[in-house]
Amino acid sequence: MLAAGSCFYYRALVPPPATPTSTPSPPPTITPSPSASSTTTPTATATPLTPTATATPLIPTATGTVSIPTATGTVSTPTATPLIPTATATTCTISFNDVLTSNLFYGDIQYLACRSIISGFAGGTFQPNANTTRGQFAKIASLGFALPSYTPITPTFSDVPTNSTFYGYIETAVHSGAVTGYPDGSFQPNQNVSRVQVVLITQRVKAYSVYTPTNPTFQDVPAGSFGYQAIETLVQQGIISGGSCSSTSGPRCFRPNALIRRGELSKVVHRAVNGLP
Repeated sequence: MLAAGSCFYYRALVPPPATPTSTPSPPPTITPSPSASSTTTPTATATPLTPTATATPLIPTATGTVSIPTATGTVSTPTATPLIPTATATTCTISFNDVLTSNLFYGDIQYLACRSIISGFAGGTFQPNANTTRGQFAKIASLGFALPSYTPITPTFSDVPTNSTFYGYIETAVHSGAVTGYPDGSFQPNQNVSRVQVVLITQRVKAYSVYTPTNPTFQDVPAGSFGYQAIETLVQQGIISGGSCSSTSGPRCFRPNALIRRGELSKVVHRAVNGLP
C-alpha cells in the first residue's frame, strides 16, 4: 500500500459499530475508479458520503466470520473474454494529466490502468488523492484478484439493481466472500472505504498466513484492535508500511480509519496481486 517512510494524514472515521446480533451479511467493498462515460468527475476536495449511524462496518468485526448470502440466481455463463484482462507483453503508457512520472504511485497506477483494472475520469484525470467508494473497490477487487465472475438473476441488494455500473462486480465480490452488505439488505455502493477495510479484504482474498508480532508495529493499531492481525499480516508481507505519526521521526502510525485514496489503493492492490515487497 504505502511506501516505507511515507506518511499520510486523513480524517479519522468513527470506529466500526458493534457486531449485529443477526447473521452478518457479506462485507461490502472498495472498487476501481468509475469509467469516464458513466461517472461524474469527483473532485479531490469533495465531501465524502457519510455512512449512516446504524450501518455496520464493511468488514465483519472481531470474530472475522464472513456470512456469504445464499445464491438466489444462477451463475452466468462465462464469456469468451476473461474477467481480468490478459497482461500485455509490454507496459503501456498512461496519459492521466494529474499523474506525472514523479508521482509516488505512478508505477502502481500505470500497472493497473494498463490492465483495465482501474480507469480515470472525464477530462483525462485519475484523481489519485480522491477517496474510493465501495462500488469502485468491488470492481478493483474483482478484476485485480481475478475473482470468479458471478451474476445472479435477482439482485442481492436493494440499492444495486441489475443496471448499476458496478452490479456484476459487487455480486462477484460478495459471492466470493470478499465483501458483505448491510442488515437492511443494502450495499451502499457510494459510501467511501477506509484503509483498514481495504487491508481486511486484501488479507481475506489473498489468504495470507496470519502474522501476529510480539509488539504492535503501529502506535495507533494496538493488539486486539479492529483489523490488527490483518494489518500486521500485510506489513509482514511487505504490502503496507505506514509512516511517521508526526512530521518528525518517531513512532509509526497506520491511520486505519482514514479514508483510503485512489493512489494508495492502487499500490496496495498492485503489491498484493504481484507479491511485491
